[in-house]
Amino acid sequence: MSHAHAAAHDHDDHSSPEYIERQKKIFLFVLAALGIGTVLTVWVAYIDMPVWAHIFVALFIATIKASLVLLFFMHFISEKATVYLFMGFTAFFVTGLFLLSIWAWSNPIMPEIFSARPVPMEDRVP
Repeated sequence: MSHAHAAAHDHDDHSSPEYIERQKKIFLFVLAALGIGTVLTVWVAYIDMPVWAHIFVALFIATIKASLVLLFFMHFISEKATVYLFMGFTAFFVTGLFLLSIWAWSNPIMPEIFSARPVPMEDRVP
């Protein structure tokens, strides 16, 4: 084993007490951030603002929380570029699905389902 390889291996010794302590601190920080994100999401739900703003804020907080889980708990922070490429494609398509869902909610095919008042039988679409 070369000296450079041995030095790199010593630097990433996953059984050393220093490494374990550093990882515990990181995981506790991420856990606290996830808890704060959850509390923030619930708190924002009680704020009086338009529905689209609630959806935007909730999705923004959820994206941050999901990123933390992916990066630290699933160890993507130390993965290769290929994984990031696939995650980028996934994020692109998930964003598209969210936007399509919001668009469909704001312009429904059957608006009587989303109305606050009952629709009389004669006005219903068969």
